[in-house]
Amino acid sequence: MAKEESSEITLRITLDENRIPEKLNWSAEDGGIVDEEAKAMLLSVWDSKNKES
Repeated sequence: MAKEESSEITLRITLDENRIPEKLNWSAEDGGIVDEEAKAMLLSVWDSKNKES
């Protein structure tokens, strides 16, 4: 079996007083990205048991 590796991506979302997202920053230290601002993102997670995302 091949050696399993993992990587961590961190998201920091700044909210306004109504808890509406105002700012999005992300870090992926093993890729050299630290607290970079992003204007948008899309994340989809597949649930194989329920066959839905």
